[in-house]
Amino acid sequence: MKENISQLLDSVTDYTIKALTVLKENGIKKELYFPLDCGMLEDFNYVNIETAPRYEKMFRELRGANGPALYWFDLQPGTDTSAIIKALEAYKLTRQKNTPALRQKINFDTATLYVGKVKKGIAGRIVTHLGFFKVVQTQGLQLYHWARPLALYLGLHVIEFNQGMEDILPIFEHAFARELQPLIGKHI
Repeated sequence: MKENISQLLDSVTDYTIKALTVLKENGIKKELYFPLDCGMLEDFNYVNIETAPRYEKMFRELRGANGPALYWFDLQPGTDTSAIIKALEAYKLTRQKNTPALRQKINFDTATLYVGKVKKGIAGRIVTHLGFFKVVQTQGLQLYHWARPLALYLGLHVIEFNQGMEDILPIFEHAFARELQPLIGKHI
């Protein structure tokens, strides 16, 4: 049994080292940034936000990033983070859609709202975070429902990796969360 565990650990370690070596040599596939004015979000629950004139370019670029991706939402300097937590807590009480967990000890001095990852399909994940995915059990920020009244202004950063990074993406998500200390989400 101990030999099997050793072999398994060796295999996983070799796979991870190989993927990280390729990343170090070749870099990331793509980096994207989009400003998001939550105060301007309209009700896209019955209309496809991906084809709406205001968001069409953003979603075209996001659909072009079809590999594994790490993403985060940053906050404008001076954003009232306690108002964000109050608004999200109030929305959580409605139980309309699933939202990320809140940490027990919240860092109100952070410049990052949330850090996440996706193995593929970043465009669909962002639709969920904006609050327009039809399946209510799918967890996401649901920004339309609580951040719109705050007129919250965010920056969406996306790093697309090459294929083969899917299984080690959680390492990057945790490392970025440790560094960025997001307001929302339990990563660490």
